[in-house]
Amino acid sequence: MKKLLLLTAALIMSITSASAQLSQLDIFTHLGAGLGIGTTGISLEAATNITPFVQMRAGVHFIPGFSFTSDVDGEVTTSSAEEDFIMDVDGSLKRTQGSLIFNVYPFAQKSGFFVGVGAFFGGPNMITVSGHSQLLAELVNASGSVNIGDYELPFDKNGNIKGSLRQSNFRPYVSLGFGRPIPKNRLGFMVELGVQFSGKMRVYDLINKEEINIDEALGNDDDDDTFQKVMDKFNVYPVLKFTLTGKIL
Repeated sequence: MKKLLLLTAALIMSITSASAQLSQLDIFTHLGAGLGIGTTGISLEAATNITPFVQMRAGVHFIPGFSFTSDVDGEVTTSSAEEDFIMDVDGSLKRTQGSLIFNVYPFAQKSGFFVGVGAFFGGPNMITVSGHSQLLAELVNASGSVNIGDYELPFDKNGNIKGSLRQSNFRPYVSLGFGRPIPKNRLGFMVELGVQFSGKMRVYDLINKEEINIDEALGNDDDDDTFQKVMDKFNVYPVLKFTLTGKIL
């Protein structure tokens, strides 16, 4: 018991000493919060200071369930014939992702200009599509696919499709901006323009939990790979965000 009390007392003294040292260095001594809107949707962020030149912010960003409906073509094969059909497909942009970003201020207290460096993570599905056809569900041993854009998404035995346009789970991020997540006054404003490096876009079958090989789905050859070329180049996601910031501590 005596040893435990001594250990507890030593731990408390260590934490107190470390807190005093951090206070002298002006590290983790302030706290801010931000509410933003932009191409990442609605953003909620918390921030703290590391040095006079660096502030760190962590946030969650969500795009509401904006949806759309479209008619798409499909092809079904049965034991007796091959037939074309049309399916109503619903699409959704709903998405939630997190971030950890360091704002670096080259001019410290003289200017609010910053370079942002960090990463976004989670929320890999940029667009999700789903559809159902009762006609397909009633066909026995039917197989085939639905054409979404220039690629094919297979349907299951119940006449359902569900897929997504997917990017990497971890996306490095850089930006330029003006403002501070922990403003000098009680309230402030921050604007930034940056890019997420999202990696090569992939088409994912959410029913069978597998990635769709675009070359196989398209039957591409060297003279017919337009969609694949676009996908290869579409590896960044632009970010423009406006944030109302507040100082808590």
